[in-house]
Amino acid sequence: MRKLQKSLLWFCLTCKRLLKKPGFLILLCSIPVLVLSMGLVAKEESGMLHIVLYQENEKDLLSSQLVEDLLSENSVLQYQQVFDEEEAYELVENGNADAAWIFPDKMQERLEEYIAGAYDRPFIRILEREDNVALQLSREKLYGALYSYFPYTVYEKYVQNELGGDTLSGEELRTYYESARVEGDLFQLTLLNGEVKENNPAEGNYLTAPVRGLLALVIMLCGLSAVMYYLQDEAAGVFDRVALKNRQKYLYGYELAAMLCAGIAVFVALALSGDFEGWLKETGLMILYLVMSVGFCSVVKKLCGNLQRLGTCIPLLMIGMLILCPVFFAVRRFRMLQYLLPPFYYLNAVHNHTIVPWMCLYCLVILAVDFALDKAMNMHKS
Repeated sequence: MRKLQKSLLWFCLTCKRLLKKPGFLILLCSIPVLVLSMGLVAKEESGMLHIVLYQENEKDLLSSQLVEDLLSENSVLQYQQVFDEEEAYELVENGNADAAWIFPDKMQERLEEYIAGAYDRPFIRILEREDNVALQLSREKLYGALYSYFPYTVYEKYVQNELGGDTLSGEELRTYYESARVEGDLFQLTLLNGEVKENNPAEGNYLTAPVRGLLALVIMLCGLSAVMYYLQDEAAGVFDRVALKNRQKYLYGYELAAMLCAGIAVFVALALSGDFEGWLKETGLMILYLVMSVGFCSVVKKLCGNLQRLGTCIPLLMIGMLILCPVFFAVRRFRMLQYLLPPFYYLNAVHNHTIVPWMCLYCLVILAVDFALDKAMNMHKS
């Protein structure tokens, strides 16, 4: 019992010592700053693409309704309506907009002619400085928005020409059409863990989506920084009176103290940001991630060997994890490298419970590898 009390006292003093280091404090402060800044940016008007909307005739009913629908919906595309064609051209030409969609006058007539096959050329002009994948996808969005007006036009013509409904007024036709409208979603999003997600685009924001991944990397960076502090203390003779075989537990203590402080800050940040999957699930995943990261950082320390090489490797490791782990996007290649990185498991396990057993297996394997490397290095030194 006394030994446990001394260990806990040493761990608390180690945490206190780390909190007095300016570099470590900057890392911890980056966690709330990151979450708050991403949250503030997400509240601003933003989008993956900036699309300008212009009507040749502002009183045209169909183009007005289409513009209103685009402006009112939640989307990763940012729309802006302008009332001057030259302004639309200038915004695209100057790079202030990615594209301009120009809707013609008498759009309903042109749409009807297009459906009847009597209109042999496009009637919506799109102005772009360049063509890329994102802009091609944005045009698919325009097709989808315009297509919502196709069914009623086809229905109206069919009723009038084929069913003899030419005596019905447009208001009556619209009433009959709306009465048969089907409410609800056609699609249901289900995650691998069985959780059913609501099809609500307003739930999240593409700018805040990478927050969890970035915070996971901050925890890893804190662990690697703790390894550097340990190597500095070792070089300064702090552990000279400790046998080589007993130093491993102190290394683990340094790493765990640093990552536990960061983990608590991340836990609170996720809870406040809204990207939270429940206390039990988040706690379990965080504990597994910390154990994985402790073993990973310890193995990296042994492979690097000294402070200089570790300092050189840390930026490369962080960039590698940023690219290979699903922080901003999922990489389908280099699976063998991804399986070596703890953030890869942690980020995937949030929405896939089948990853959790693999996290447990990773903990056992990485700690076994670290134990073997420690034994081999101690035998070589002695």
